[in-house]
Amino acid sequence: MKQLIVCLLMILASLPSYSQKYIADHEVANEDVLRSIPEEFINTARTELVIAYQHTSHGTHVSRGVFGLQDYKSGDEILFAVSSTPQGGKLEFRDYALGSYAPAGIDGSDLSRNETAFIQTTRNYLDAPENADVNVIMWSWCNIAGHDVAGNYLPGMDLLISEYGVAGSKIGTGEGQREVSVTFIFMTGHANVNANVGESRPKSLAALINDHCNTNGYFCLDYYSIDTHDMVDNYWEDAGDNGNSVSYGGNFYEDWQNSHALGTDYFENKTSLGGDATFGAHNTQHITANRKAYAMWWILARIAGWNGEIASTPVSQINVSSAGGATEMATGGTLQFTEEVLPANATNKDITWSVTNQTGEATITQGGLLTAVSEGTVNVVATAQDGSGVTGSMQITITDPTVLVSQINVTSAGDVTEILTGGTLQLTAEVLPSDAKNKDITWSVTNQTGEATISQDGLLTAVSEGTVNVVAAAQDGSEVTESISIQIRNSTNLEQLELKDFNLYPNPGFGFFHINDPDLIIDQINVYSITGSEILNYIPPTGEQLISIDLSGYSSGMYVFMIIVDRISLQKRVIILP
Repeated sequence: MKQLIVCLLMILASLPSYSQKYIADHEVANEDVLRSIPEEFINTARTELVIAYQHTSHGTHVSRGVFGLQDYKSGDEILFAVSSTPQGGKLEFRDYALGSYAPAGIDGSDLSRNETAFIQTTRNYLDAPENADVNVIMWSWCNIAGHDVAGNYLPGMDLLISEYGVAGSKIGTGEGQREVSVTFIFMTGHANVNANVGESRPKSLAALINDHCNTNGYFCLDYYSIDTHDMVDNYWEDAGDNGNSVSYGGNFYEDWQNSHALGTDYFENKTSLGGDATFGAHNTQHITANRKAYAMWWILARIAGWNGEIASTPVSQINVSSAGGATEMATGGTLQFTEEVLPANATNKDITWSVTNQTGEATITQGGLLTAVSEGTVNVVATAQDGSGVTGSMQITITDPTVLVSQINVTSAGDVTEILTGGTLQLTAEVLPSDAKNKDITWSVTNQTGEATISQDGLLTAVSEGTVNVVAAAQDGSEVTESISIQIRNSTNLEQLELKDFNLYPNPGFGFFHINDPDLIIDQINVYSITGSEILNYIPPTGEQLISIDLSGYSSGMYVFMIIVDRISLQKRVIILP
């Protein structure tokens, strides 16, 4: 009875149907697809199929994944149960099964060692009485690059199918014939980092194998596709068999696994049935081998009669949550949102994020990052994209915190602390922190022994000699102030009155001015518009006596030259002619 059922299943699985999918690639190598397969076909595959698998190290991605899957979630120990020997209700999976049947002196350990050895090795295995119940054969590549796929692998597999497949020449009840027909699973080669593209390299050879399988209705486990596609189906052509990609900027499989939970989003692969946890060979994470186990079970369900179609399961509920469970945030801040789409096997779990602005305002990216714009309340909404119309939402209150001024730094132009009566000095105030909500300040002068006035732009005008205290006061209610002491000297008391009238010419002029006064060692030159805006700040080289200043690019009118000599500022007005 078992042989009859298997035979019927093989017939169904072997009939080409170009509307069906035969390639187990990245599209099917995920848990959502696996959980959507009707259980009747998983059950049939588990109880009726006997698999012989031959491989070397890279092939362990399938076997270790299959061994670990049965220990993943509740019920998987039954649904995906595996055994290496016949046990009722378990998939019989014979690992490293065919290598020892190679002809004497021939290396039949995988498809890469001796490109035609698999043909006679498979015959020897299937003709042996102890393997009479095997009905699925799969061989793995070590490294497919450089091998003659068109000349050896494809015709070799076709020959075996013609002999041992449904209605094959070696299938029957006569002497020397085999009663149970076999389904052969093709396989592409693993990806090679930075070496996938070109003649006889993994990409082109994978396309050759897949095209052959699609044309003939053969099943293929597409290693290359799974290795080069991340968990959201982005293709990284330079990727290797571990998810490492320069164009991605790291390892997309490691990054995904590090952001997901063991036992919930992925499982530990196993060295053998009931063995220790391990990665697939040449892997530094579990998810690659996990995906190849998912792909394997997809193929087995197809062999068992499943047509590959998944009944649509609509979204019934969306739960929206924020990072840390926050329900409040400040204006200008961001908050990450996530969604839980139920049921877990919903066919299309894509959602769209949006914000309903109520008394407040915010924006949100399609990655779920909310940015608060103005205070009040907003509603964050996740909407299902499967046509079900299901939404989930969460209300957020946005507050408008006041960041007060904590410090004011007052400085003068050129760090001058002395000026002459009648002169002016530009003062500036740095208000901290940089995100203070109100950075306005008020300027004032406390006259001590001297007298001065100051504009609200910070331009100090000296009236009489002595000291004055210039004060900058915050206007946000923080009561923070800062001051600087300025000494005013009476210009008529200078021993060298000529300092008041340093040699600047021509005045008026057309924009080119010169200062030539060998008795002065000028530390700095500042030029201001008549309204006090600084338009030039120049520190002349030490020892320069003739200093030329070009203001030809400025409009005509009056300007103020200020030179700083030994921390004393001297000023002179000039006129630029039209």
